[in-house]
Amino acid sequence: MSSLFAALSIAAGALDAEQGAMNATTNNVANVNTPGYSRLQPVLVENDPLVLGSLTYGQGVSLQKLESVRDPILQLRIEQETQQQGQLSAFTSAMQQAQVQFTSSSSDIGSQISNFFTSVNQLSTDPL
Repeated sequence: MSSLFAALSIAAGALDAEQGAMNATTNNVANVNTPGYSRLQPVLVENDPLVLGSLTYGQGVSLQKLESVRDPILQLRIEQETQQQGQLSAFTSAMQQAQVQFTSSSSDIGSQISNFFTSVNQLSTDPL
């Protein structure tokens, strides 16, 4: 009777693992046209065997995880481009804040720099 229970237990564990794999397949089919979706692949692992004296009994398989199938080179490139986009966004934000100082009023930095160079030119022509 115990061997029947053990066999049913292993079968139930295998069915649970396959149910998880079937859910991943269902999810993959449902999202086949979704932009940016990465296919999921089930990772099944062997359960630790049960050792009783000189006999070893297998304990079946279990679903360890669902692994996203991605190209590692493309994934690295995406991470690099995302980092560069963040750097450029920060630079753009800083430049937009500095641009406010260069508006066309009489007290902005651009006008003051122009006035400075005009004064330097006048000083170079008539130093006294």
